[in-house]
Amino acid sequence: MGDGGERFEVLDPEGAVLELGQEREMKEMLELSVFEMKNTVAQLEKRLTNVGDEDNEWKTRYETQIELNRQLERQIGLLQGKMEQVRGSPTDRLASIRSFDQMHMVCSCY
Repeated sequence: MGDGGERFEVLDPEGAVLELGQEREMKEMLELSVFEMKNTVAQLEKRLTNVGDEDNEWKTRYETQIELNRQLERQIGLLQGKMEQVRGSPTDRLASIRSFDQMHMVCSCY
């Protein structure tokens, strides 16, 4: 036996033919697997180029939604403040109604 401690078994011809057949099947399976993986990589690379365009669209949508949310939060805050003023004294209620009527008239003048 060799210096590396390897052991070689002597096979009969039928055993060698069986082992050779198994090795060929394994090789075919591995080649098929490599082929499928190459196809998968090619498909993923193709999708990657499309994702760049979609990413920009989603980023724009996200930023637009964030800005809209900020504006709505400001409006909510203003309206809550106005509600608290109206809930105060009855004279404030009348003042807010008058100011609303005046705003309406100012807007219709334009």
